[in-house]
Amino acid sequence: GLGDLVMSAHVWYECLDPGSTAWPATLSTNALTGILRSELGYQGAVISDSFGMAGLLQAANTYDAARIGVQAGLDIILMPTSVSDAIAGLRDAVQSGQIPLARIDQAVRRILRLKSRVGMPEETTVPASRMTATIGHPDHLAIAAALARSSICTARVQPGEFPIQPQHKVLCLSLDASSSIFYLYSGSFFMNAFAELHANVTTQTVSTSISASQRAAIVSNSANFDRIVVISREWKPTISSAQVALVQALLDAGRCVAYCSFGSPYHINQWPNLRNFYCGFSSHYETQREMARVLLGLSQPRGTWPVVQPDGSPPALWREQLPTASSVRDWDAIVENPGEP
Repeated sequence: GLGDLVMSAHVWYECLDPGSTAWPATLSTNALTGILRSELGYQGAVISDSFGMAGLLQAANTYDAARIGVQAGLDIILMPTSVSDAIAGLRDAVQSGQIPLARIDQAVRRILRLKSRVGMPEETTVPASRMTATIGHPDHLAIAAALARSSICTARVQPGEFPIQPQHKVLCLSLDASSSIFYLYSGSFFMNAFAELHANVTTQTVSTSISASQRAAIVSNSANFDRIVVISREWKPTISSAQVALVQALLDAGRCVAYCSFGSPYHINQWPNLRNFYCGFSSHYETQREMARVLLGLSQPRGTWPVVQPDGSPPALWREQLPTASSVRDWDAIVENPGEP
């Protein structure tokens, strides 16, 4: 099956909702109902990402977004900036007939069914003492590892440069992120995993405000290495200008560089002459560990590049690659066989 709860993203898939204005998937009938429910056969509840995020509020205010989101397929609205506006938007939409009461009943049934499945039919919150039995459970970690193996992709890899060979001396540069956010994991997970798998590696952390003299020292030192791996956990579309300058200086010096984003795929646009770019979309430790395996040739990038590439070519025809409801791999099978691709 596809699970019990799916969270929407405030991401605009232009092939689903073409237009001059970004329209987040959270508000997209084509995404939530057309693909998720009709094509993939998903029957569980759909929860939005936070309604307080700019990606959503740039498209619609809370009052309108609550109505549009439920019409699109949302069952749960998460963290609206104004709860009263969200309630008013839904109430007025039901009273005016824009949202049938049956649609509200449908969402309530999904929520109650979900609460019943996790043993809290009459509770509104989960006691903190019960979290440890779920967070970090081996079954869930197996699913996270399977997702990591499936998500890593590349838009560029220069044959002969990567993957890294056993004899290569490697410098790993971990770029600091511009700001802290709760889902950012330390880059040490990648560094430790890489060091366990490759004998000859040196690691260094790079701040967002690296100076010109520090940049020059790193570039000079990089001449002692066969391969340079730069990792970033930055979730924004760009890294700091000082870090961009460092990567460009390494490229200008003729170094063999691979850039690994554990966040945005748009980082690729910062260096037209970068020959090796990998993306994992998340800094979760399972993704970092899998990225180390990919760079060392112990695993293959299996993900599909999701955005327009720097040369203007479109993303892969990912809709044609989406599984049907009958072909979606059962999560139980992933848990039972976590080592399988």
